[in-house]
Amino acid sequence: MRFAPLLLLLACTRGASIEDEPTTDSGAADTGETDSGTADSGTTDSGGGDTGTDTDTGPPPPTQSFVARHTAPPSKNTRLGTWLVHFDNNGFVYVRDYGDGAAVTAWPQTFSVTAPRGTDQMDNGDGTLGAYWFVYRYEDNDGSGAWTAGEPIDAVAPRMLAWINEFQGFSDAFYALSFDDQGNLEFFDANEGFDLNTVRGPNEITLGGTTNWSGNPQGRPDHVATFVQAEFDGTTIVGSSRPLDTALDSPFSVTVSGDPDPARQLDDQGFVYGVEIPFGYADADTSGNYTAGDTFGSTLCSGSDPVYLLWTPAPTTIESASIAGLYGLVSGWVAYASSPTAEVLLTDTSALTLSPTDCQFQ
Repeated sequence: MRFAPLLLLLACTRGASIEDEPTTDSGAADTGETDSGTADSGTTDSGGGDTGTDTDTGPPPPTQSFVARHTAPPSKNTRLGTWLVHFDNNGFVYVRDYGDGAAVTAWPQTFSVTAPRGTDQMDNGDGTLGAYWFVYRYEDNDGSGAWTAGEPIDAVAPRMLAWINEFQGFSDAFYALSFDDQGNLEFFDANEGFDLNTVRGPNEITLGGTTNWSGNPQGRPDHVATFVQAEFDGTTIVGSSRPLDTALDSPFSVTVSGDPDPARQLDDQGFVYGVEIPFGYADADTSGNYTAGDTFGSTLCSGSDPVYLLWTPAPTTIESASIAGLYGLVSGWVAYASSPTAEVLLTDTSALTLSPTDCQFQ
């Protein structure tokens, strides 16, 4: 079974490569940068200095305005933020909250960014200097005008804002960039604006559909429950409760909500997630819940493809939110159909057209 979104996310957290100019030296970071991992959100990385320690003696750095767009309407507390990052051979180094941004009154929203100076710049490894920002939407609930730990991060642009001091004949120029499927950088005109990807979704999903019991009316599944891989022996139960275990009618509509039991969550190098597979079963002992001895039926299927559920927690740091924004991951529960060639994200509508038939994971 393949979990494509998860693999993409893990690949990014383990490092990003850059092929197009400007390039970063595989061992080079900002000359003041000593942190090989990620800095704590809301703090200044030990190598990223404040712009107040500007060492340049030239003219004031240029300031440029851009636009951001999002599909969800803003609230009274919605703001745009920019977070400065550098690159090293481990991936992103989160330097600091850059401070530039804007209160959002309507979309599109204009915001301004000032080119970096001093240690906010990094050596790109090819004789140029650069700086890179994530553009993100958050709820400024404390009214401070800046993101603080605990405030919701709702959306992040998959295209980053970039500044290069010398690139393709231009000086002190802003660009937009994004990663392709191989982790290489592609450059765009920053004046096209920044479309934000939602990263904070509802922590629930509704599955629905109909049953087709022709050929096996006595042994048919009359309940549906979610199972993790360790439970496939039919006797093991992980944690104190399943996200879903309920009667299966026709037509049916069942909702999975809330965080899964911590014992059912997985942790891959700090990335926490859960994978649950919904199976129909025959409640042989009429207990109303799955117990050892009940008979497995089939997983829920979308057409001829089996369905699984992926859960991720809501991002609480700029690090986790930015990775989700880059790859279009939304927190909470989502459903995928696993075909022989791809993992297909089910829409709210397609998640309501399922059936417990004979489909198998490959």
